[in-house]
Amino acid sequence: EISQEMEPEEQPRHFRPPGSGGHDRNGEARRNFGEDFEDHFWVPPRLADKPCDLVEAVNDFHYAMINDQPRNEFYYECLQRAIIPGVSIVLEIGTGSGVLAMLAVRLGARRVVAIEASTNLAELAKKNFEENGLSEKIEIIMGMSTEISSEQVKKAVGVQ
Repeated sequence: EISQEMEPEEQPRHFRPPGSGGHDRNGEARRNFGEDFEDHFWVPPRLADKPCDLVEAVNDFHYAMINDQPRNEFYYECLQRAIIPGVSIVLEIGTGSGVLAMLAVRLGARRVVAIEASTNLAELAKKNFEENGLSEKIEIIMGMSTEISSEQVKKAVGVQ
């Protein structure tokens, strides 16, 4: 519990992932990846207009997770055991690109609520859901899981 008597700089700070606010880790306004290079450097057009924190997040850890076959097989087996097709509702915290949310739907989940704090990754996940024809069954909530209310989750599931 945080004491009200503590000075603001002494209070513990909660982790906020890159891209979860309008500024980068250093408090500066977000920049696009292509803005970081001098004109004589070639930047792939598919990356030039993407936010720096999205490119960094994908390069730093997300690419490795997506390509980690033992990890993905483990999650597949766990979801396969847990999901009752047509019945189960899945809550995923930290959806990233949405791979596990899509996997849950493909395994028969009736509905998936995917929470993502990074605005950039949430937008990427939403695009992935749409491109895979799964956006009808997956609701994405942008925000820190610790700041999402039960009412928001109930609304996303369709329960009032």
